[in-house]
Amino acid sequence: MKVINKEKYLNNVEEKLVEAGKRLDALRHDRSPNSSESGHEAIRENVEREIIIQENVVKGLEQFKEFLKLSTEKTRVEEGAQFTVKFDSGEVIDDAIFAPLTVALEKVQIITRKSPLGEAVYGKKEEDVFSYQVGEQVVSGRITAVK
Repeated sequence: MKVINKEKYLNNVEEKLVEAGKRLDALRHDRSPNSSESGHEAIRENVEREIIIQENVVKGLEQFKEFLKLSTEKTRVEEGAQFTVKFDSGEVIDDAIFAPLTVALEKVQIITRKSPLGEAVYGKKEEDVFSYQVGEQVVSGRITAVK
């Protein structure tokens, strides 16, 4: 992954971390002492579940941030590679990131090895072709760039 792209993605992850942290703080604040009354038990339980979910979001973002920091430019599709594919259907996925985990980032597709596309493109280099099957449909294409 090129340094300029890495910085862009790190900034995006940092923004998401700030948002997630604020959401987590708000949820923790919602755990007011008055909510322990029996009528509020269900609400308190929902807030507690939301806190756990939000903590996991923060943890995932922090892990992804560390992953990005360690990523280097690649010549094959592997963890840390940024790549572009063009499907035979004409659809293009530009500058996807091959990663060990997925997080929601704006304007970037995260591909993991656990996905059919990830399995099909892993280890490929620029101009290699790939294919995979989804149900009865065969999906195929070509790697047009690896960074």
